[in-house]
Amino acid sequence: MSKINPYNPNTTCIPVKNIGSCLPWTLQDLYIDKEAIADVYDMPQNAVTAETWEWGVIGASSANSTSSQLLKWWDWIQCTGYKGEYIRYLKSYTCYTDLFVISAGCNNDIPIQSVPPLCQDSCSIMGTAISDIVKSPTLCTTTQNEKALENRQKALKATENCNAVGQLSHFQGQNQCIEGVGLKNWASDLTTCGFGNVDQAKKFCSLKENLELKCCEQFKKIFNPFLRNMIFIVSGGLLLFYGLLAILCC
Repeated sequence: MSKINPYNPNTTCIPVKNIGSCLPWTLQDLYIDKEAIADVYDMPQNAVTAETWEWGVIGASSANSTSSQLLKWWDWIQCTGYKGEYIRYLKSYTCYTDLFVISAGCNNDIPIQSVPPLCQDSCSIMGTAISDIVKSPTLCTTTQNEKALENRQKALKATENCNAVGQLSHFQGQNQCIEGVGLKNWASDLTTCGFGNVDQAKKFCSLKENLELKCCEQFKKIFNPFLRNMIFIVSGGLLLFYGLLAILCC
């Protein structure tokens, strides 16, 4: 059920519990600020629902060249050489800031001390990826646009901003931070080293320098058994086929 933002009576807080893209945070009774989210995702306030917000999160962090959010990013920061390559852990960062920064007023009754922050390693990886894009002369050509230059500086502070939000939390549970959004056994930031895509994670984890990374070891444990089972099923099917063929022919 929606509620009024106690810090801004002119806006409504919309419940987003169990929204899949931002689990595990959305396992709690969390809300998004309707007015603020409409502004961030450039949509009419009456169009903001839990579902349209989720699509906004996906669009803002998706690895494709057709995302409306990507086109907005081009305009906002004028990095027209960037073609939508996935920025690791960007979806996790987007979920985290949408819920606990942009919509902080709606979640004031949930002690931030009880909310595990996004891990600093994930923040750092995401911030470094953004920095590499912004500082690339081929992706972000020289511009005299003052607004674009200002926005580039804001983008470069992504890691610092991510960690700063995490500092607000003093979570004392068994798991001190959230590595990435998603659930185990599903392709998500959590299980694919922040890529949200099995193929990209497979390429990343096949590189010699990444073989022993904790996230790559986790990725292999989760997805390799599935691949082995598929091979076993196919191999078993072929053996059965040739066995039947031998019986029929002899």
